[in-house]
Amino acid sequence: MTPPNEIDLHRLVWSPDDYVDGKLLPSAFPSGDLKTPDRYLSVDRVDQFNPDATIETANRQAENADGATIVREDAFSALLGCGEVRGITDHEGKHPLEVRPEPIKGVNLAHCGISNVSGKKSRGYVNQLRTELTEIVNRILSLEMFVGEVTDGSGET
Repeated sequence: MTPPNEIDLHRLVWSPDDYVDGKLLPSAFPSGDLKTPDRYLSVDRVDQFNPDATIETANRQAENADGATIVREDAFSALLGCGEVRGITDHEGKHPLEVRPEPIKGVNLAHCGISNVSGKKSRGYVNQLRTELTEIVNRILSLEMFVGEVTDGSGET
């Protein structure tokens, strides 16, 4: 089922590659994932969030870090509104981003993808989308803190 505009989306980001001194960088949204509609940025629906799947992803990414020394404690949660993602407009006034379900059967049913459906893939265009995405992130907190909020209900996500 297509995610409704009212929900938040969770994106796993890393410090210091994506998040430095309290500031999210465009690298949190890799350009290669925004060049064609068959590629996408991985996000999870917060209303169906699976902490175990996300922690497993964080552990796997930490293990596979390309020559970098990172640990799961370097993982952060960036939260974006689904409707805000869809509401991004390009210089022609069109909505280039689509949020669609991309469930990983038996592992993570909350998994979704943000795709560039505009047909435009120039470096400048894709970089503008990345910048727009960083600007609509409404909250960033450590992955551990976010998982704690989701699992014990101590805060609103």
